[in-house]
This record gives sequence, C-alpha cells and structure tokens, in this order.
Amino acid sequence: MGSLIRCVCGGDVRTNIFEGHKDYRLVQDDEFDRLRDSGVEDLASQVFFGGREVFRCPSCARLIVFWERTGRPTFYAEEHHKFDDKDDA
Repeated sequence: MGSLIRCVCGGDVRTNIFEGHKDYRLVQDDEFDRLRDSGVEDLASQVFFGGREVFRCPSCARLIVFWERTGRPTFYAEEHHKFDDKDDA
C-alpha cells in the first residue's frame, strides 16, 4: 500500500503516519479474546499489528478497510436510518 489512497469520491486519504493521518484497527472479537487469553505482554501492539487497517476519508467520511494485507481496499459509505422506538430495544 502506498502513502495515498484515492477514495471513490475523489478525495485523497493519506496513510503516511508522519502526515498526521488517523488510522484505525478492526479486530474480530474472538481474535481479541485469543490474544488477551494467550497472555501476550503487549496486547496493544498485537492488536495494532494484527488488526485490519481502516482509514476515514476526510472529504466524504467513507471508511476504507483493508480486509487482506496486500489486497485492495473496500469502501463503506455512511448511511442514516430512522428507526422505530421498538428497534431501539
């Protein structure tokens, strides 16, 4: 992955840590539990290096997820829904 991702909206998402971007990590529930239960000393770094990279486009707020380490990103657009009160339960 280079230091720039072009979002589907045309916005530039910088991935270089020295350019002040924010990246996130997704960790599957059972993977987190496995890491925690294995007694690793530095759980935070294990989650960081083991999680899936996620970036957010500053132009459109889409999430950009790398499910595979060397694969292409998947783009997710924000959706707003109106829920009934009974759906909040």
